[in-house]
Amino acid sequence: MLLIAGGDSEHPVMQGIYNEAAEIAFKNKEEINRNFLIDLEFMLRNNIYAAIATHDKKLINGSYRLIKEYKIQADKFEFQMLFGVTPDLRQSVLDKGYTMRVYVLMVKNGLIIVQGA
Repeated sequence: MLLIAGGDSEHPVMQGIYNEAAEIAFKNKEEINRNFLIDLEFMLRNNIYAAIATHDKKLINGSYRLIKEYKIQADKFEFQMLFGVTPDLRQSVLDKGYTMRVYVLMVKNGLIIVQGA
């Protein structure tokens, strides 16, 4: 299922493509990826709805592994991606039958606005 309108996810686990200070964000890619999967595993083991937001194929594959390992039902998580980024990877997630929420970035008056779908 591809979601194109409305909705919200209270517990996203995401890998950002923006620069934050080292005091509040992991800076090393391996550390970022390891902690992404640690956080996702915690959410899945504890029945917390997970919004898996990444364009990283390794993290997508790691997510598949955790979903299979913990036998997580499809209504307990969704994948999320930005429109126009890695469309083939997005399609591969959809081809597996998983829910995908797509976000569209727009700029209005110099501000970036994210429209969830």
